[in-house]
Amino acid sequence: MSALLAASRPTRRDMARHPLRILAAILLIALPVLVLSWMGTSGYAEEHAAGRDPDRTRATWHGGTCVQSIDGTNGDCTPADPAEDRPIQAILEENLPEGFTSGFHGHAWGVATHGQYRSEFPLQQRPGGRVPPPGEVWLTTTTAQELRVGTGDTITFTPQNSGDPVELTVAGTMPGYTGLVAEPGLVDPATLRPDSDLGGSWSITGPGEFTWDDVLALNAVGFTVVSQDVIDNPPPVEAVDGQIQRNRLEYLTSDLDSLVVALAGVLTIGLLAVLVISPVFTIATSRMARIFALMSAQGATPRHIRLAVLTYGFVAGLVGASLGVVLGVGAAAVSWFLRYPGWDFPVPWLQLLALWAVAVAGSTVASLLPAWVASRASISAGVQGASPDRLLRWRPWMAAGPLGLLHLTVIMAVLWVFAEPATRYFWSTLPALALVLLLAASAPALVWGLGRLGRGAPLPLRLALRDAGRQSMRSVPALAAIMAVLAIAVGIYADQSASQARDRALHDSVYQGQSVLLTPAFADGAAPDPAAVEDVVATVQAETGTAERIDLRGVRFLPESTHHEIDYGTDIRAWDRRDHVAGVLEWAPVSLLEASPEILDLLRLDDADRTRALTALSTPGILVPVDAEQTELPVREVAWDDVGEEVIVLSETVLPTVPVLPELTQMALITPAGLAETGAPVDYVGTVLVPEERLTWGQQQDLRRRVADETVGISVRVSPAQWLADWWPAAFAGILGTGVVVVVTLVMALSWQGSRRQFALLDAVGAHPSLPSRVSGAFAAVLALAGSTVGVFFGYLAALLLTSRTRVLESGVVLETGTVGHLVPDWRILLILLVVTPFVAWVIGRLVHRRVGEPEYRET
Repeated sequence: MSALLAASRPTRRDMARHPLRILAAILLIALPVLVLSWMGTSGYAEEHAAGRDPDRTRATWHGGTCVQSIDGTNGDCTPADPAEDRPIQAILEENLPEGFTSGFHGHAWGVATHGQYRSEFPLQQRPGGRVPPPGEVWLTTTTAQELRVGTGDTITFTPQNSGDPVELTVAGTMPGYTGLVAEPGLVDPATLRPDSDLGGSWSITGPGEFTWDDVLALNAVGFTVVSQDVIDNPPPVEAVDGQIQRNRLEYLTSDLDSLVVALAGVLTIGLLAVLVISPVFTIATSRMARIFALMSAQGATPRHIRLAVLTYGFVAGLVGASLGVVLGVGAAAVSWFLRYPGWDFPVPWLQLLALWAVAVAGSTVASLLPAWVASRASISAGVQGASPDRLLRWRPWMAAGPLGLLHLTVIMAVLWVFAEPATRYFWSTLPALALVLLLAASAPALVWGLGRLGRGAPLPLRLALRDAGRQSMRSVPALAAIMAVLAIAVGIYADQSASQARDRALHDSVYQGQSVLLTPAFADGAAPDPAAVEDVVATVQAETGTAERIDLRGVRFLPESTHHEIDYGTDIRAWDRRDHVAGVLEWAPVSLLEASPEILDLLRLDDADRTRALTALSTPGILVPVDAEQTELPVREVAWDDVGEEVIVLSETVLPTVPVLPELTQMALITPAGLAETGAPVDYVGTVLVPEERLTWGQQQDLRRRVADETVGISVRVSPAQWLADWWPAAFAGILGTGVVVVVTLVMALSWQGSRRQFALLDAVGAHPSLPSRVSGAFAAVLALAGSTVGVFFGYLAALLLTSRTRVLESGVVLETGTVGHLVPDWRILLILLVVTPFVAWVIGRLVHRRVGEPEYRET
């Protein structure tokens, strides 16, 4: 311990004398920890504040007979006996060990109404614990706002396919994501029968431990069981069904793959964080080179030098992580008690401890490299003031990063040719982790190469490039952080942009342009009135002027009763393409859509197909895509059987097809005469508006908000869908550019003292007074430009290697259109990161190290 204290004393003294220098590291650690602890604590409290007490044993009804794994997470049950009509709870209690009791915990998704307002949400029913009084309900804050209700108001909740409507009085609001009622608010467990759709499980308690024999007894009557008692005292392996063991092994293998992928993602994020904060420690280490050399001269070993540097990272992580956790939990607590007064505030102490430990460890790891460099420094050179960080000549180890990037590119290119896109996406975190590591390892080679480029450059740039190699402890970490962060961020953005561009191109191959779908709700089973959307039509017209209106008619899809549908068959055809376009016609809540001249105007048809389609409207038929093989298709009236598992065909009408619709159209259109022949009930189902001017992203958001606030039961969907603002690409590039500037500014500010000594030497030999400022500006611009260029290049290269190619079946049918042809570098990304960001860095570099006062020759 005395050796550790002695070794770390110079570092601790430097931190005490210059607290502002370590403040940068503390803030870089504290801010993300604050955000993560705030979000994590708030989410945990929402989920667990109203959560039920953990049950050691719980059973779930499936019917028939079951076999299961020991932990109950994997099982297989035979179909339930249709003749079994006894209450489920009676079956359970008859097969429980003596002295054990059960309590039903039910849940149902349904619709609640209050006057003209409605909201869909899940509702839980509990037998006891913290629940509202009988006949009352606790609602989440969001649900209460949607229904415009307060304490004492009455709502009507209708479970979806699982019971009759119930009236409940609002007892107040609660945290979490589901409403809560006491037993028997939804259903009386004593009357719950096997044919009920209400979901739930039974908690089992008793005087002793639940055994594997007890589990088998419940398996025999249709239950699967999760029991902590059985998990703690498992039966022999041969007591478990062999097929379940094999299924469990396959599940664990698949789960292990997911764990590896998730771990790679977490490591990637952690490594990026380490790279961002590493310049603080590398610059601090280079500044203390003379102190470490004196320590070595007095007998300190390399291990002592490493301990001294690691202390810097450990203390910064300790203070930053502690500050971030305290402030994050405090902010979450203040927000919680303002929103949910009277409710307990559970805190995830173990998760917070893990976050704190990771932050401290990450900060310490960030100081490993400078610790290793400082421990290998020359004593004589260090005493004279030289820094142990000069990259003046090529070293073989510097080729590891570039060669690794080359090998990674080749591997990913081979996978791009031979591997499925879904496979590459699933494992994408592994090459992402490799990319970050190899880019960081390539930073020394890049710095060395920059030093070779400046021999014929103007003097300020030549000195800046030389300083990049002579002060690699500040340039290498900065470049590594900039390159790695930009490569991952730009790669993700470019991949998503390519997918969006592909989807937009496919949409434009089907539809003429932008359109808006308005679908009123079907109240009490009755078809909506077209007049219900008049207010929304006026709202759209107020935004864009006159909009063409098209009322849609068709046959509604009613899964709970008989309904009509087209039987497309099961063979792979054009109908099975995975890139069918989803637009306003596909979003309409119908199983059959009636064709009309106005609907045809929405679609992108050539003159010949349009003429054929208009001619076909007067005869019975089905309009289908141009490459459909079928010459006729059956229209069936179907219903589900009593258990909801098989379809019963009530009637069938075969209609001829007319292949005229665009290739990627997903919705077939039936002519009015064809619908009349099937006898299907045709109603108004919605309205399509075609604005004369395109709705901007802001107008779309305002339209959705106004409709949600001012109307009831009307949904609005704009096609093609746009969920990001038009200015988002520039804003995204601006955020990345700001991050680059922050890293460069941090490097310049922390290295101010060392640079001042160097500039004093330039003044001493008669350099122009503005030269130091120009050198600093050039150095900052070089860091920003080199790091941004490499990061953007590898980001787009990574996105290219993740794109998909168009997949064509042997029959010639296109199964899926790839994204590879839609990856185009965004000019806003290039302009902001490669032009604006280096310029801003140049300005900041000149301001940070501008010449002030007389030269300080004594500091040379």
